[in-house]
Amino acid sequence: MDDRRLHGFTLLELLVTLGVIGVLVSAGVPALQHSIQGARLRAAAQAVATDLRYARAEAVRLNHRLFLSFRLQSPRDWCYAVSDHPDCGCANACPSTAAAARTTTSSVDYPGVSLLRARFSRAATTAFSPLRGLARAGHISLQVDDGRTLTVVLSPLGRVRICSDNFTGYPPC
Repeated sequence: MDDRRLHGFTLLELLVTLGVIGVLVSAGVPALQHSIQGARLRAAAQAVATDLRYARAEAVRLNHRLFLSFRLQSPRDWCYAVSDHPDCGCANACPSTAAAARTTTSSVDYPGVSLLRARFSRAATTAFSPLRGLARAGHISLQVDDGRTLTVVLSPLGRVRICSDNFTGYPPC
């Protein structure tokens, strides 16, 4: 008796398996894109919050006034800088040799994240006082294509928090 069996797949089994894999992948791609957008939005909000905290701490440590200035060309083309002068950073040259941008972040770092608004008492710049790190209060709102928004809130005492009305894991604004 011949017990040599052929091992392998038939063409039909291979096509059915490839079809099932194709359906699963096509169903998973939108969920993956949704997750990637959420991660980019979280990262952008965390970067803004971290840079606000950095500017406050450096102003107190250096006993020198520091500024965080936003430049908004369009919602998808934005930039902000922490510097010694309010007009220093992003595309602007620093007005004096003593002033320098300490850190700069732009929309290129976070593709798909839009800056809706950056307002500090009707201005796009806030200053941190070397005395206790006090600042001009304001908020920065970031959004992704599906409408999820995170808002970074700066209190007059220089405290920073992130909130959202439509993004899970954050307190409501």
